[in-house]
Amino acid sequence: MEYINRVELLGTVGRVSSTKIADKLCTRFSMVTNRCYKDKDGNAVLETTWHYVVAFSGENTRDAESLKKGDNVHVQGRICMQRYVSESGEPKTFTEIFAGEVKIVNGEVRIVND
Repeated sequence: MEYINRVELLGTVGRVSSTKIADKLCTRFSMVTNRCYKDKDGNAVLETTWHYVVAFSGENTRDAESLKKGDNVHVQGRICMQRYVSESGEPKTFTEIFAGEVKIVNGEVRIVND
């Protein structure tokens, strides 16, 4: 049985950086997504989440090469946990999205809550 590891995000780009690895361009960028809901008292709550995305150059990730802060972007990819040891010797983990598709979304962005 094959398991599914798939994520889809629609949000706004924060910081962007690119480096060349072998013959491929690797673009790393942060993006923010927002979720609106009402709490138990009926007050509106805005939940903001930052995501960290890695996109290697390819046909479906071509838009990543021209990303800039403030762009609206649609990303499809997979969740990847990265582990490392900090300078103080403490084990750390963080989550990245390895993008299979990156598209800049022009115009109005409409978000449908589930």
